[in-house]
Amino acid sequence: EERDLEYKHRHTFIGTASLDDFLEILEMTKDHKTDKSKVTKAFKMLAANEQAQARQTSPRPEGWELVTTITPKLSDGPDYLSQAYVKLGAVTLRQFLELIAFDQHDVALATAVVEAFIAASFLDKNASSHASKARMFRRWMIRGGTSDSEV
Repeated sequence: EERDLEYKHRHTFIGTASLDDFLEILEMTKDHKTDKSKVTKAFKMLAANEQAQARQTSPRPEGWELVTTITPKLSDGPDYLSQAYVKLGAVTLRQFLELIAFDQHDVALATAVVEAFIAASFLDKNASSHASKARMFRRWMIRGGTSDSEV
């Protein structure tokens, strides 16, 4: 049963990060509780790693100067802008935090965080699998950005 759970944790992803990766860096107490700031820190670390990988493997260096760099200095607080800027896959930090049932002291059981990660993985997978206008536009740009018809 533990091996089954381990396999699932290692193969449940948001973007490039697995649930296993997330649990490895998430700080929690001995009774398996954590708080919003620790969840935020773990999410930001994984998002920063994902972004660094994308930058390093990008075939085109132009345009990266416009992408907000995710760093530990990016606000940990309730700042809605930084929570929107930090993305892991297609899931923002704000969306992820909203999936977790924190108490009045911003504390949550680690199991609630795991459930939120699984739900966010589903959101990320669905966002990646559906054709969007933005995705269609990117494909058009890569093909050369030309059209046979005029608007």
